[in-house]
Amino acid sequence: MFSLKYIHQQIQEGAGAKRPLTKAYEDLSSNGAGPPDTSQKRKKLSDSKLKSTRVTSVDVTMGPKESGRNPVKSKEKQSKSEKPRKQKYKKKAHKREKRLELQKSSSDEETTNYHKHFHDDLSHVNVERCLHTHDPSHSEHGEEETKVEDTGELEDGVKHLKVDTDTEKDKRVHLEAKKALVGEPLAVNVLDSENLLVVLEKGTKLYCQGKFEFEIVFGSVEVLGYVAKEKEKKVVYSLPSHALLPVEAVGAKDLSMEVYENICKNYNIPTPENSFDKEVVILKLSRFENCMTRFLPHVTWKWLLHHTYPEDVWSQTLSVDYITPAKCGHVELFHTNQEWKDVASELQEYIEDGKVPVVVLCGGKNVGKSTLLRYLSNSLLCQGNAEVSLLDLDPGQPETSVPTTLKCKVLKMPLLGPPYTHIDAHPSEDSYQILLGLTSPQFILKQYLKAVQDLSKHKLARNRPLLVNTMGWTGGCGLDIMVDVLRILKPSHVIQIQSSKEARNYSVELEDAYTSRSSKGITTEAVKLNYKLKILESHKGGSSKTHQRSKSMRNLGLLGYLSHLSSHPLGSITVTSPVKILWSTVAIHSLIEDVPKERILQVINGNLVALCHVPQKWLHFVALDLPQFLDAHKTWSELPLCIGWAIVRGIDVENKELHLLTPLSEQDIKEKVNAVLATQQFLPAEFYQLFGGTGGDPYLFQGVTRGAAKLVIGRQIKPRSHSK
Repeated sequence: MFSLKYIHQQIQEGAGAKRPLTKAYEDLSSNGAGPPDTSQKRKKLSDSKLKSTRVTSVDVTMGPKESGRNPVKSKEKQSKSEKPRKQKYKKKAHKREKRLELQKSSSDEETTNYHKHFHDDLSHVNVERCLHTHDPSHSEHGEEETKVEDTGELEDGVKHLKVDTDTEKDKRVHLEAKKALVGEPLAVNVLDSENLLVVLEKGTKLYCQGKFEFEIVFGSVEVLGYVAKEKEKKVVYSLPSHALLPVEAVGAKDLSMEVYENICKNYNIPTPENSFDKEVVILKLSRFENCMTRFLPHVTWKWLLHHTYPEDVWSQTLSVDYITPAKCGHVELFHTNQEWKDVASELQEYIEDGKVPVVVLCGGKNVGKSTLLRYLSNSLLCQGNAEVSLLDLDPGQPETSVPTTLKCKVLKMPLLGPPYTHIDAHPSEDSYQILLGLTSPQFILKQYLKAVQDLSKHKLARNRPLLVNTMGWTGGCGLDIMVDVLRILKPSHVIQIQSSKEARNYSVELEDAYTSRSSKGITTEAVKLNYKLKILESHKGGSSKTHQRSKSMRNLGLLGYLSHLSSHPLGSITVTSPVKILWSTVAIHSLIEDVPKERILQVINGNLVALCHVPQKWLHFVALDLPQFLDAHKTWSELPLCIGWAIVRGIDVENKELHLLTPLSEQDIKEKVNAVLATQQFLPAEFYQLFGGTGGDPYLFQGVTRGAAKLVIGRQIKPRSHSK
């Protein structure tokens, strides 16, 4: 890890790397000369290439002849190259028109048949390269399945191919299936500028893109497994970073005219002449804002909350996009499959038998583990279970905490949105988290498994239904870690989600007989296990850009936490008062690099740090007025307890203080925090723009930069005077 000053110097050196060459050109221009003219040199090179051109004579019926010099053909080719460009464009336009006419004349069937034409100056070898055969692996990976049949017919020197594109049919079928999911309300009443009263028929799924609050007026609805009943209010985050969540009318009832009149009277809307002759649900939808929704648009995530149809009544009142069957083609829609419902019912029956389930969800990356976790927790919460414990063992993409941590938390409220919408910002008795410091435990496997063991024994993980979220690491040591986790937790149920891409799956099915006797494992030995294994197929396509998506989700999780720093309407955090602590009261340490003690303050300055509590025996004092330090983290037998996170806003050398921007209170820091640790989780680049614009920023500046440096906001430490 480099200091911020060193990074800034490298950026400035990179931005000015081209100055000597530019200066040389300016010197030549000042003397009446300019950059060297290379046009004559290019012309010579092109002439020499033209002379050395070898031409192959082609006969469609007989195939290609042997290559060799042919003066006649060479002259013909040279004359063709000298034709005006307009004639070439006309020839291409003629070919396009011919193709369009052929495609237009083809019959409009479910499977489109069309002809591809090849000019007679192509060899049959090139034609054969265009003949594709179906590879079953293509359809499994979501690629297009194209069948091409060589008819062997020649007509006017043109070879005809019959192509059958099944993807067009598949796309149409998929679109029709999406349209069938989307429902439309029976009635929509505008109550005021921020509220709507909506009537839904039984089974209708209402899809909206955005965030909103709903209150059940009549009947009940289901959102991501959670069933909300009358007079209950909940907030839904149906955002495009994930599949949009539907509000489904599941508890519809017959609505009498008398009840309907009372509802209309309470909300000051006209009473219709007749009531509905169907079972309905009535809910009130309201515009919703909080610190997170106000903060994200100021850090380049405005598109998450942007609405596409501003003229719509839904957009004008709720600031959301109402998804109709005609608008569903460009969005991803969430739909609960029967397998998930069966798993939730099975777990509830297990609880009703007086048992406490321990459910481990496992599988590769991007297979839907987190979504299933939210669905199961919501289902259990609304079925008479007041609390559900969540054990999150994925440091890369945790559900309710900042990345690089492991956490055990008691859930009392449903999770109705992506992970970054319900990140805990304040310490609570219902949560306990350990700092790993890295997004992957590959270099500290024993410490990771020790943390898993400590979390599993914590009181928050007992006497309640326990849902366990695991990493998507399936290759290499991933299977060994999974075997160890199962032996430590001794689950009652294991849900293994299989991806359509075999490389993302475990090499074996995690049956209890296998994990009990397997030689796999890093810290555990064979032990008798008895659990029920459920194999589910992933319903997600599995993006090839999983790495980029993982990084974006980590940044969003951190931004969701940092959104609690400021209530300023413009999102600026420079107006937020920092918490000041003496640096002699804490140990300062870096978990990712061995930083010299005299440089540690430079490393944390302007960066994100974890506020932790470590055992007193780990602390070492140098002097009363200097920060404490810790032993090398590789020698730690356990991992520190994470209290929260902070940004080092400034370092006051004169008063020997750290200025921290954090959601934690000053009292929490003084009572619980004795270590400030730099981790692998850094501040996103877009976050630094919130420091600019005030003119009094001590560690950030806005300068005129060029080239790639325009995208970087420089950071440098200003010198301070120490004279008294």
